[in-house]
Amino acid sequence: MQRTQLLTLIMIVTFILGCNGSSSSSSSDGDSEGLLDADVKLSSTNLAAATKLGGDDLDVLLAQSDEACSETASSCTPTNLEGRIFSGGAMLGELGEGAFQITMLGATDDIILDPSSGIGGTLEFSLIDSTVLSGKYAVPSEEDMPDPPIITRMEFSYDYLDATFTLENTAGGATLDKTFTIRTVFVTEATADDVSGTMSRGDKLIKTSEETTFRWCNSSGCAATRTDVAEGLIQESKLVDYEFPGQGNPEYIPFSVPISPSFTVTYEELTAEGNVWVVDFDMTGAIVFATTPDALSTEPDLLASFELSYEPDQNNAGQETEISATLAIQADSGGAGVAQPTEEEGEEGEESQP
Repeated sequence: MQRTQLLTLIMIVTFILGCNGSSSSSSSDGDSEGLLDADVKLSSTNLAAATKLGGDDLDVLLAQSDEACSETASSCTPTNLEGRIFSGGAMLGELGEGAFQITMLGATDDIILDPSSGIGGTLEFSLIDSTVLSGKYAVPSEEDMPDPPIITRMEFSYDYLDATFTLENTAGGATLDKTFTIRTVFVTEATADDVSGTMSRGDKLIKTSEETTFRWCNSSGCAATRTDVAEGLIQESKLVDYEFPGQGNPEYIPFSVPISPSFTVTYEELTAEGNVWVVDFDMTGAIVFATTPDALSTEPDLLASFELSYEPDQNNAGQETEISATLAIQADSGGAGVAQPTEEEGEEGEESQP
């Protein structure tokens, strides 16, 4: 990968990541060193059991899954999580004053420099495919590195997320004993090739592994056209009712992923050429059911019951959830991760890992 020449810039705060309403700083006094090229690898080593035989045929992948969501479980692990990203990055430093938001994913340099405006993600990913995205990022000057220099969370602005899972032994029998993908929308509005029409924030859509197009639903049924089921449309109320806190990108509800354990990095590691940021998501229990599958009879029942383990809050951060991740920063050659967990937090993290 060719490396860009360092550019002098001001890194603008785009996410409010502090606790109790405090904001993070990105050293907006003009002391940011510049943009560095980097790759970001998004993967998960604990998706529900599935074997990919090769190629991009999702049906081939799902046919090999031998782990379904338990009929009596209130949560389960998906076979895949994929979606579309508008922007994404890492939180450097402890939450609060002096923290630095490293935005590294965006369709353009302008989005990376200031993702607080704009709409329309272009970066598609799939955890089971361990997607590698090309990115750029700015770092603070060496003098302004947070103390301690730890990375505590990743922060994403998604257009939508698609969770795939398999059900069995449901009340609906053959109607629901199959593989589904449910889409959750986090942006004011979005379009996609696999949807007929425009999606809105808080929408939930569904399709089976045999279908190529998502559908909306109300309690009476599902349809490929949103207006056909607009009355009583099934949505995610916590996303529909989200109130923009006044800072950040008003088009998006940010999705925070805690890094557990947190990782310590040096200035030299952050500014090294050819970094690969490896984010490994812990998807255990990432799907939550309000009603256990053995009581679900129809697709509208399933869609209404489903949600991702995520709660947005008015600090623009997202509360702690079942969806966390580990982080490594590797050399371009694919060597060992250079970022290391703090000794105390590393011990805690090891105890908390499944």
